[in-house]
Amino acid sequence: MNEPDEDQIQEIRKRIGSGLMWSGGIVAALIAMDRSGLSLLAMPAFWYRSRSLHLLICISLFVVGIILLRHQTSTSSVTETASGRPNSKQPLFDSVRFFSRADCQLCDEAMDLLEEYSCWLPQIEFVNIANSPLMEEQHGESIPVVEIDGQIRFRGRIDRVLLQRLIDGRRLGRGADDSEQGHVS
Repeated sequence: MNEPDEDQIQEIRKRIGSGLMWSGGIVAALIAMDRSGLSLLAMPAFWYRSRSLHLLICISLFVVGIILLRHQTSTSSVTETASGRPNSKQPLFDSVRFFSRADCQLCDEAMDLLEEYSCWLPQIEFVNIANSPLMEEQHGESIPVVEIDGQIRFRGRIDRVLLQRLIDGRRLGRGADDSEQGHVS
């Protein structure tokens, strides 16, 4: 039998954590109805015998749900090796070229965003378009420009959501088309 991979484990934690949070909310609503005297539901006898435990149960459901959801997000970040690459993972793409020029605020913001995702990207090749009249003509009005695997994916501001979709599509091994992968022209 196959062991679940990390993504499947994270999904299970997410579902259990969400279920516990919902359960805590339901218990909190039942406590509020009981304490306010609203009797919309006929509760079983054990409910009235265990009133002192209601708040403890409610808080416990919320706390365990939060722990599972936080653990889910904290373990989804990849442990990196000394080289800055994810452990036992190769970059998802073959090449990334970053076209920019000096003193470009958008370029600085784009580079910061690419650095956040550096564990999934190969070494970025920086191209200063000021050194080439041809590149200045091609990209001058739309820098920064990000080319991934030989295809221009972003011009101007990089959209975080589209970059994440591009990476997720590659991680899942789907040969998604450009519209799904965040192609921006």
